[in-house]
Amino acid sequence: MSKENPGQPNLASPQDMMRMVSNIKERFEATVEFIAIQAKLFRASYEALIDQGFTEDQALDLVKARGTLLN
Repeated sequence: MSKENPGQPNLASPQDMMRMVSNIKERFEATVEFIAIQAKLFRASYEALIDQGFTEDQALDLVKARGTLLN
């Protein structure tokens, strides 16, 4: 909420919005690559848990709860 206008949401100025869009564009490719790597880590963690004797459901629950243990 806005301090100047209580009850009203804070709205970014057009200049702030343009800066945010520029920032997103600059980081887009790196973000997509990061997500792909993170997905591989989640899959590897899941498969490693199964290889160690966990059921598929147990492995999925552990990955959902704890992530890759690297994050």
